[in-house]
Formats: sequence, C-alpha cells, structure tokens
Amino acid sequence: MFCPDCLAEHPEPATVCCDCGETLVAELPPESADAGGLVWSVTAPVLRSTNLAEILVAKSLLQAHGIPFEVRNELLQDLMGPRFLGGFNPLSGPMELRVPAEYETDARELLTHESRPPESEPDDE
Repeated sequence: MFCPDCLAEHPEPATVCCDCGETLVAELPPESADAGGLVWSVTAPVLRSTNLAEILVAKSLLQAHGIPFEVRNELLQDLMGPRFLGGFNPLSGPMELRVPAEYETDARELLTHESRPPESEPDDE
C-alpha cells in the first residue's frame, strides 16, 4: 500500500498513512512514482567545494543550461556556525554538487570551460 501524498510504502493491512494521515492506495500513478522527475537513482559529483560563492555560480550555470542538479551538505554548512571557523562544517564535509549520471559529461565540460580565466590578447607594442 502506498500513500499518494508523501509516497511512503506501508504493509498490506494498513489503510491510512502513519506519516501524513492520507488514505492509502494499492498502486501509485506513474507520474507520482518518481516524485515529478526530481529523484534520480544514479548521480555523479561534478564539484566539491567549501566555497559557497563557487557553488552558487556553478548552480547558476547548470540551471541556465537546463541541467538538473542537487547540492549535498549545502544546508548543513551553518549548523552550529562552524563554517566560519574552518571554511566548512567538519561534521558534514564540503558541499557537493551532483547531477544525474547522463548529464555528467555536459556538466563537467560546462563547469570546466566557465571556470577558466579569459585568454589575454597579446600586446601590439
């Protein structure tokens, strides 16, 4: 049995979700099963950083190019304020930007290309 609201799975005799109180259904509709396409089973890390600005720029680039992503440990950095002591929260580790595996090559190429400094033109003097 499945909850159509929170997508939790429950054993057969249950009729009501113990998490949210919704009436359970025997089977989830196909569009609900993957939570709107926001859950990926295989992801690849494309950037690990303790620098919030670097993560924000990378997120902006990926979003502008239509590449879905998730950031792990982003919200945990300010837990009890340790980021300001050593650059990142030692309990959660650095932030990690991840994309679905099928976007890994494109994301790496985009982030590598955009992070290179612009080539300077030679002086004509």
